[in-house]
Amino acid sequence: MQFANVNRSGELAAKRYAETLVANSGSAFFWAMRRMLPAKRDAMYAIYAFCREVDDIADEPGETSRKQESLNGYRRDVERLYRGEEPARATVRALVRPVLDYELAESDLNCVIDGMMTDAAPSVRIPDEAALATYVDRVACSVGRMSCRVFGLDCETGRQLAASLGSALQLTNILRDVREDARRNRIYLPASALREAGLECPRTDTLADQPAVDIVCQGLSANAWTHFAAADRIMGACRPQDIRPARMMRAVYGKLLERIVGAGFSPFPSERISIGSFRKACLALRHGLF
Repeated sequence: MQFANVNRSGELAAKRYAETLVANSGSAFFWAMRRMLPAKRDAMYAIYAFCREVDDIADEPGETSRKQESLNGYRRDVERLYRGEEPARATVRALVRPVLDYELAESDLNCVIDGMMTDAAPSVRIPDEAALATYVDRVACSVGRMSCRVFGLDCETGRQLAASLGSALQLTNILRDVREDARRNRIYLPASALREAGLECPRTDTLADQPAVDIVCQGLSANAWTHFAAADRIMGACRPQDIRPARMMRAVYGKLLERIVGAGFSPFPSERISIGSFRKACLALRHGLF
């Protein structure tokens, strides 16, 4: 890949933009990234900022066609980046140096966009477990693969950690948001699993209160714990200082999954389960500093 033709001031402005976006996100992981070496920190900010922007496009109200065109604009910018041309968007310009320094794959950036295309549709239905695995790989594991490149993990270790931790985190998100997603005409629980549990044609307005959801969510939570356990084994063989952000994400989301499972799925909680800011900060500090 050629170095994209971005002048020094433009590169610095893009880096500042990405850092500001991450800082304003309120994510506890900002502080774990702060402790990384500057080049790695800037790379993680750039990855996070890119993912945050395309995720916001998918989630914002508006016409599907407009969202799709916006996301395709990011795809064209990624193509420009890998052709050595200057991207139009600040978040993509911020990726110039990380792509060169850590050999981030163009396919992973496009995977993120593909996942957001799914979310941008007027409705989301996941037909089976294989389709769910594909969706999870696009929106979560792809981000993990890029992050593991920045962490400096070898390719196979990085691939395995991205697959296990990314799957655990995204399944936790899906379990947390069943009711909220249904209100937005999104059902991420596999239709095949719902049918096996006795729900043939789920309605979004009553989905979260169906007995079948309890059965399916119990299975997904067990899968999430299996992925967390696999991630723990992989991270146990890594130098702790190399994977601080990953350890923090595991700690925070592991605690979140505990609360989700503890609250139960029948009836499904009427309010979204969350981790308080203070608790999240404590977990972040514990796993980000040691």
